[in-house]
Amino acid sequence: MTEYNYDRNYKPGDNVATQEELEKLEAEVAQLKKELLELISEGGGGEGGGEVNVPWADPYDFGYDPIAADNTKPINDAIASLPEKSSGRVLIPRGPSYCAGQLLLTKRKGLILEGYGSPEPTTFVSTEWQPSTIIYTGTASRFIDGRSAHGTTIRDVGIGYNNAGFTGLLLDFNHNPSVDSTMTLLERCAIQGVGYKEGEYISNAKALVSFAASINNVVRGCRFHHAEAAIRGQEDGGAYSNVCNIEDCLFGHCYAYIVNPGQGWTVQVNTFEGLQGDNPVYPHHALLCDLAGGGSVSGVTIKGNWMGDAFGEQEWIKLKPLIASSIEGNFISGGLGAIRFFNNEASAILGGGVSIRNNSFSTSKGFGIDFTNGDNILWEGLEVVANNLFPNYAEAPFLNQPTAANHRDCDFRANYARTPELFVQPYYLQHSSNRSSLTAINKEAVDEAYGAAEKKLLENLRTRSEELEAAMKKAGTL
Repeated sequence: MTEYNYDRNYKPGDNVATQEELEKLEAEVAQLKKELLELISEGGGGEGGGEVNVPWADPYDFGYDPIAADNTKPINDAIASLPEKSSGRVLIPRGPSYCAGQLLLTKRKGLILEGYGSPEPTTFVSTEWQPSTIIYTGTASRFIDGRSAHGTTIRDVGIGYNNAGFTGLLLDFNHNPSVDSTMTLLERCAIQGVGYKEGEYISNAKALVSFAASINNVVRGCRFHHAEAAIRGQEDGGAYSNVCNIEDCLFGHCYAYIVNPGQGWTVQVNTFEGLQGDNPVYPHHALLCDLAGGGSVSGVTIKGNWMGDAFGEQEWIKLKPLIASSIEGNFISGGLGAIRFFNNEASAILGGGVSIRNNSFSTSKGFGIDFTNGDNILWEGLEVVANNLFPNYAEAPFLNQPTAANHRDCDFRANYARTPELFVQPYYLQHSSNRSSLTAINKEAVDEAYGAAEKKLLENLRTRSEELEAAMKKAGTL
C-alpha cells in the first residue's frame, strides 16, 4: 500500500497551495481511498477478515475539515449515507475531530465506527492524540446516541469530552423509548475526560458508557479515565441490564468504575487503579451497586482482576447483597477495605448462593469483608473459602459476620490470616462434615482448647519418656 508523508507541524496560512498542487493532492487522496476500500473489501479491516464487502463511508466525502471546530455534520452525514438496517462502516479520520453536537446511531443495525488506533489516556497533546479521536465539546445529555441500536461496533477510536459543563452520558446504549439496544462491542478504545493542556482533566460526566436497558454487550481492551462512573448498568427504579462481558480493560480516576451491574455480568482480567502519577486521587469503587427502589444484582462473576494503587477511604467492591454470584481469584490492595455489602432499602433483603474464594486481600488500614450483619440482610447459602485475608490489616479480616440466629448455610473455611485476631470476631464460622453450619467460638474458648490440648500432649510425652527409660534400664542399656 502506498505510504504518504505529511508535515504534522503545518498550520493553516503557512503557505498557499497552487492549483496544480491541489489537483495532485486530490489524486493522492483518491488513490488512498481506492486502496483502503480494496483492503476493506478483502476483509483486512475486520478481525479475522470476517467483514467482507461492507458498505463504507468517509466523512471527508461529506465536508469533513481536520481543523474545523465542529465536524458533527460530516460524521453524521457519513453515518446516514449507509443502510439503516444493515451493516456499514464509517472510518474516523486521524487526529482530533471536534464535535459540538451529538453523533446519531439511534436504531441503526450493524454500524461500525472504526479508527486508526486510540490514543494513550494521558493528556491532550497533539503528538499523543494523532490516532483517531473524537472530542465532544458540547453539554447535551448524551454525545454518542446509540439508543435502540443493534450490533454496533466501535473500535480503535479515542472518545473524549473537554467541556466541564458536560454532566451526561458520553456513550448511551439505553432504549429509545421501548426497544432495547443489543450486542454492542467496544474494542481497543480510549474513553475519558480530557483538557486543553498537559495535566488538565475534566471528570464531570455522569458516565462514559451506559448499558441501561441493554442486552448482550462486550467491552474489551479499552481504557476508561475521568468521569463520575466509567460504565453504568441498571438505573434506579428497576431498569435492567442483562449480560455484559467486561475484560482486559484499564480503569482509573473515576468515583466508581462499574456502577450497578445487572444480571449475568462478567468482570474479568481488568486493572482498576485509583492513583496514577501526580494526578489527583479520586474516590474509588471498582464495582458499586447502590440501586434504590428495586433492581437486583444476580449471576455476576468478578474474576481475576487487579485492584490497587489507591489510598482513599472507600471499599473496592461495595454491593447490595448478590444472588447466585462469584467473587474469585482477585488481588485487592489499598483503600479502606476489599468488599462491603450494604442495604439501602427500608426492609430486609436476601443474599445467597454467593461464593467468595481464592482472593488475596492486602491493605494496611482497613478490613477484608464487611457482611453488614443484622436483620436488614439475611444470608442463605454463602461460602468464604481459601482467601488470603489481609496480612496487614488495621481493623479485622471480617466485620459483622453472619450469626447462627438469623442466617443459614454459611461456610467459612481455609481462610488464612497472619494474626490470631481473626478469632476475636463475635462468630467464627466452621464447616461440619455433613453441611454448612454456624458454630460460635470466642477467643477464650479457643485459648482454653489449645491449652488443654497442649497439656495433654505434654503429659503423653512425659509418660512415654518414663516408659522408655524403664524399658532401657531393664534391658541394661541405660
